Amino acid sequence: MKVLGSQGESQDSAKVGRATSAAPTYFEPHRIDGEDGDYYSLADGGVFANNPAMCALAGALSEGNAPGDIVMLSIGTGEHTRPIPHKDSVGWGLAEWAVPIIGVMMDGVSDTVQYQVGQILKENAYLRIQGKLTDAMDDMDDTSQTNVRALRLFAEGLARDHAKELEDFAELLLPAEGT
Repeated sequence: MKVLGSQGESQDSAKVGRATSAAPTYFEPHRIDGEDGDYYSLADGGVFANNPAMCALAGALSEGNAPGDIVMLSIGTGEHTRPIPHKDSVGWGLAEWAVPIIGVMMDGVSDTVQYQVGQILKENAYLRIQGKLTDAMDDMDDTSQTNVRALRLFAEGLARDHAKELEDFAELLLPAEGT
């Protein structure tokens, strides 16, 4: 992305922010015009990288960094907690699987990325914080005051529950004494 100065930069940031939240079926794709007269129709990055940790790791490695030199903190937005009972799903076809399969795939891919990054980075150099949405609803379109409050409490609880891990992890970012 080209830096255009403070006013242009904030406009570009707003465009990127709008594009990253263009979740299909909830928000229209966001159009960004290119300098060459072409344009891009952008949607939420979660469509292809619901957990972008592997993308970040691949980028760091492609810049010549060794895995031992990389430290990564990955904070999730909450896991779905609505199981699909076997007795209910037996005999389902395309119509019945259409909605629930999205959550299954997104959580599965996120878990796979967590495993892969954890295998590549040295021990204690990767911290993934993710919680189960038990009290808050995971419906992206539930913006009720009750759910927003539950999501806020979920995030605060997650930070509180992982305070020691976060503190220990922050130590990795500080220069060693005497250097």
